[in-house]
Amino acid sequence: MSINFVTQHPANTTLEVRDLMGRLVSTQKIKATQGTNIANLDFSTFVAGMYIVSLNNGTDVVTAKVVKQ
Repeated sequence: MSINFVTQHPANTTLEVRDLMGRLVSTQKIKATQGTNIANLDFSTFVAGMYIVSLNNGTDVVTAKVVKQ
């Protein structure tokens, strides 16, 4: 799975995936550049269900729900 995001300035960004119980199941550090960035997530080892994906650049946090079938 790919996650596309846009940043106004270069930033060290953390991508976290949590299950619905709030347990951290994956974390990834990304050196985001100004403009469009792409982060690849390997969901192949995750069990089917809903997950919360969040991007945090130290200033802003964006979250989204993702369903693995």
